[in-house]
Amino acid sequence: MRSLALSHTDLMLCGANQSPFSHPDWLFQLKWDGYRALLLHEAEAIRILSRSGKNMALQFPEIVLDLMQLPEGTAIDGELVVRDANGFPLWDDLRRRRSARNHSKILEAAAAHPTALMAFDLLQYDGKDLRGMPLTKRLEALQDVVKDCLVVHYVESYENGTELFRQTDKLGLEGIVAKKNDAPYVAGRSRCWVKIKTKAGTEKEWNRRR
Repeated sequence: MRSLALSHTDLMLCGANQSPFSHPDWLFQLKWDGYRALLLHEAEAIRILSRSGKNMALQFPEIVLDLMQLPEGTAIDGELVVRDANGFPLWDDLRRRRSARNHSKILEAAAAHPTALMAFDLLQYDGKDLRGMPLTKRLEALQDVVKDCLVVHYVESYENGTELFRQTDKLGLEGIVAKKNDAPYVAGRSRCWVKIKTKAGTEKEWNRRR
């Protein structure tokens, strides 16, 4: 069996929010407004785990089909999103997809408006544990792994965090994540990943907690 024992408790989490910055030792990615998900292609089954450990595979069959193309023993970290015609995330549509229970309606929604998995890290491939590798090496591997996928998409990285944040803020998106170039993937909160939220992102988070 080419699979490692991974679960939602192995997810790497962002440290405290801070102001936008740029630095040669860091890269920057768009922070998508969706559900965090750990995709696991195991020998027994394909699972899509939420941060709380719930398996969401039944709600997102289009993601499962895409992951079936990849070897057993593959684990991808990313964000589930539903996007409009311009590529902007639709939070309410995603929330409805996650809460759906009717199998026929789930299949109809998956065909008409597929959910995307915005993949930003590769923890394991073909049974090989990649978490000890530097982030840049994991991202190189991830880009190659998902290049032929239909709804699993590679999240681009940028060197200028200040400019990426400015554009993100201008578009009213949630924010960005700064990541240390040479950092391994470790479970729990880490100073090597830093979320930087826009005003719109802060307001969305506040409203959802109310």
